[in-house]
Amino acid sequence: MEGEYLILCNDLRDQYLRMKEELNDIIKSKDEEIEELKVCLGLLTLRYESDRFASPRPPARSARYSTSQPLNLISCPHCSTTICS
Repeated sequence: MEGEYLILCNDLRDQYLRMKEELNDIIKSKDEEIEELKVCLGLLTLRYESDRFASPRPPARSARYSTSQPLNLISCPHCSTTICS
């Protein structure tokens, strides 16, 4: 009887921890979505620790990645360094 009770309690604990983790993930994604929407609506501006990444352009909603190099960079075939043309 006592062993069955412990098994039941452990199963309930595991179920609670799984549900808690899933709900925390949902809350985190919703909070990120809210912050992103605030930025899009202009209610919140991105702030940086330094001016290193400051730009007059508006922030992008998502990143676009490219597999090609920009046109103004040239890679040296001998030493593999990249130089600006």
